[in-house]
Amino acid sequence: MKRFIYTLCIALLAASCAPNSGGNEGTSETEEAKGENCYYVFNADSTSMTWTGYKFTEKVGVSGTFTEIVTANIQNAPSIMDAVANTEFKIPITSVESNNEDRNKKIIDYFFGSINTEVIYGRVAGLSGTEQSGEAEVIITMNNQEVQVIMPYTFQDGVLNMSAVIDIFEWNGQMGVERLNEACYDLHKSADGVSKLWPDVKIELNAVFDTVCE
Repeated sequence: MKRFIYTLCIALLAASCAPNSGGNEGTSETEEAKGENCYYVFNADSTSMTWTGYKFTEKVGVSGTFTEIVTANIQNAPSIMDAVANTEFKIPITSVESNNEDRNKKIIDYFFGSINTEVIYGRVAGLSGTEQSGEAEVIITMNNQEVQVIMPYTFQDGVLNMSAVIDIFEWNGQMGVERLNEACYDLHKSADGVSKLWPDVKIELNAVFDTVCE
């Protein structure tokens, strides 16, 4: 199992200096460390993507994950922005996991099955900001529709976090929302008697990157 979506571990460089018995000749360990070539390497096994859908009039969240994310074009690079700049990914919808087998099946059959989507495709089209924070332009494809999503990101302690709230209707997903709500009608009914499934979905990626120095 390969998993998407992108993060960084900051290497701890330590050096001790021994007394110099040969005048100014030789190079200290500290100077050698400064000359190392360090770059970020994507850690797929530690990376996760979560989603949160909303039900009830009160808009209560129900969260889950995708257990399989296949990535391509992630580079080993000294900059996290260079590492993820051309990343592509695909998520098989059969990897949806909500910690409820019956709900998983309904999401696959009624939601994704109604919007002609077996695989969610995506690519990073651009990044703006700094190594620590900024915005990523991500193109997500579902239901044969490409939609641009702006995802704010932060990069800290080896983890690239990207998140956004998307509107399924932008992918012409009304039918999927309606069919899933019909299948879960009573489960989505609030105290006011209204059965409601919102089209808003929060997606969040925590991509881990290791630092390798040579």
